[in-house]
Amino acid sequence: MYLNLMKGVGKLIPTKANTVTILNGAGLSGSNAMSFYNYLKTNHPELTVHLINGFPSAHLSFATWKQIAQAKVLVGTHWPFKIHRGQRFLQLWHGIPLKRMGYLAYNEEAAAAEKSHRYWWRNVDYLASAGPLYDTLMSACQGLSAEQFLHTGFPRNDEFLIDPPTAKQRRATLASLFNAGVVNDQTKIFFYLPTFRMEAGATELSVQLQTGNIFGLQDFDMAAFEQQLADHNIVVLAKLHPVEERQVDPAKFATAPHIKVLTNAWFIEQNTELYQFLAATDGLITDYSSVYLDYLLLDRPLVFNVPDLAHYEKSRGFLLAPYDAYTPGPKTTTTAELVAALSRDAAADAPARARLRAQMYPQGTAPACPQVYDAIKGWL
Repeated sequence: MYLNLMKGVGKLIPTKANTVTILNGAGLSGSNAMSFYNYLKTNHPELTVHLINGFPSAHLSFATWKQIAQAKVLVGTHWPFKIHRGQRFLQLWHGIPLKRMGYLAYNEEAAAAEKSHRYWWRNVDYLASAGPLYDTLMSACQGLSAEQFLHTGFPRNDEFLIDPPTAKQRRATLASLFNAGVVNDQTKIFFYLPTFRMEAGATELSVQLQTGNIFGLQDFDMAAFEQQLADHNIVVLAKLHPVEERQVDPAKFATAPHIKVLTNAWFIEQNTELYQFLAATDGLITDYSSVYLDYLLLDRPLVFNVPDLAHYEKSRGFLLAPYDAYTPGPKTTTTAELVAALSRDAAADAPARARLRAQMYPQGTAPACPQVYDAIKGWL
């Protein structure tokens, strides 16, 4: 009701030429919108570009709604929204979908999926895409047509395209989070980026997070895991979903030399996007998050920590199946398996990564932001 009310008020405000308003629902955690916003601000000063974080929200000022109403082009990552019929909405979304959603979701009622489809159909004009496979997945889930997909790639992946001095500087920033001497030139820095797992009834995971078991492993022992990381010269930086982040007691990691949990607040302090730091890491640990499909572009080791795979597959399900065929890296369900996977030869799964990368990015790896701009400039 609130959105409809503000939409009605916004119709009284005319659009302005050369105005882009970006609706960012991903914060600084792999946001296509933030990357595209920074690109426009740096490379196209002739445009008026507004950034609105945390959309949708019932706490936006009238000035913010005015920025939405005045935009010729709206760009978003989550909930599509337009005020005027003449506005164009470009959906950047927030990753290649591995998990079922929309029409194909196991955990969504058919009526809700249909309502979502109708809303997207009214408000989404175009979607940024990595190629035909992405088109197929998103169309199956949301019922979109072929002409709506723009094969531009995703802006957040441009953050991976950095020179060696920048990579060295970002690695040094990550190293500074640990005590002096813990990270050296030979240390492997892994990021742990799990998907949202706090579904209804996830009480066991809640308890595990509160006790410091962020990996959800039944046999997890912090002291033993720490020693094994030290023995293999490995450190782990974890960034959890904001809901799960609030379950974690920071004190559990205060004395952990080789594991640190980063919060949204830290990225805000750094004024830096998560993907800018991913480019400086040696490997990625995840589970069912689509971040690994982006990380393929770096061609570095992937580890899939999936102690709840059977349950997750049954309750949520996968678009890309079987799961093992689309996850080029070792699967871990115990602490010993996780340590072995982290110390594995970096080239072990390179052929499998290359095959999947070719499927996901048949258009190549040219920077996405200029291509997205070329797509929207005619609408301004």
